[in-house]
Amino acid sequence: MNNIDQLKQEVKQILNEKPILMDSFDSSYLNDFHHILKENFEITNVKNPKLKNILNLLGISNIKTTLELRDSLLKVLDEKEFFPKRMSQELRNRLKHDRVPNYSNLSNVTSQENKEKTKEFLIGYSQLQGGGKDISLNDFEKNWGGRTPKMRHKLNSTLIEAKENNPNIKMLTLGPRWPAEITYIREKFGIDTMGLDLFSIDESKIVIGDMHEMPFEDNSYDIVYEKNTYNKSYDFRKALDESVRVLKPGGLLIYDECMDYVEGCSENARTNLKSHKWTEIYLKDNIQEIVYNKEIPAFEKDKHWLGKVGLFIIKIKK
Repeated sequence: MNNIDQLKQEVKQILNEKPILMDSFDSSYLNDFHHILKENFEITNVKNPKLKNILNLLGISNIKTTLELRDSLLKVLDEKEFFPKRMSQELRNRLKHDRVPNYSNLSNVTSQENKEKTKEFLIGYSQLQGGGKDISLNDFEKNWGGRTPKMRHKLNSTLIEAKENNPNIKMLTLGPRWPAEITYIREKFGIDTMGLDLFSIDESKIVIGDMHEMPFEDNSYDIVYEKNTYNKSYDFRKALDESVRVLKPGGLLIYDECMDYVEGCSENARTNLKSHKWTEIYLKDNIQEIVYNKEIPAFEKDKHWLGKVGLFIIKIKK
């Protein structure tokens, strides 16, 4: 076995030691190696014994950080061998990905290759699902918050309590698709609410922008909420960082997500969050309190592509 094969074996041994709880269509395990070391093993220093064999095989003496280690590995190993599982084309077609305009030029494009094409697909698919026009409040309410009555009750009671504690509360929703979401929250809870999405048919309710680079000042909002939007993220860590940045200290981060994809990531389901445990680990320095944490098996109609759904509510500290 040559050095490259040994090196690949050492890296994969670390990657396979613990379950990786978040996959990305846009990044490989090798590209995220420094993140995985920190999140799975709390390794932030290259002097950790677990990395000794890798450093010896690389034969580079001036590597100082795990990020430099990652960069060195990318130079000698084939990144294609370290990508998470990706959804089959058959299932993508079943989920109507191929009906997105210009799909042949957008299929399998990662944000590292072309961020604008990534966004073009996401806009196209959202509009294909009805995002090009608004819906009635009655139709929206059928899909509002939480996957079960208990989850919905928890979400509603959390928003009601937040409003009672702070009458001037401000809320941001990510990827609402329909202005009806903003209207519904404003009218039902009396909360000053704005949306952020890649496109908008009503900019008095939905600001055009990217959740990875939000066009808002630090500490602008008391609540950040999203439903099935983080799973569209091409860089979940950055989207979470931005959510924390725009939240005030003590603010609430609420996400209601599709999780644990059966067949892996795709152009639409770009982030495969397998457990809220990953978010707990990633945001541990910013979590003041876990208000609610619930994961349940996907409904029967979704089990061909989805393992779980969940509602996660945390109070942020800075």
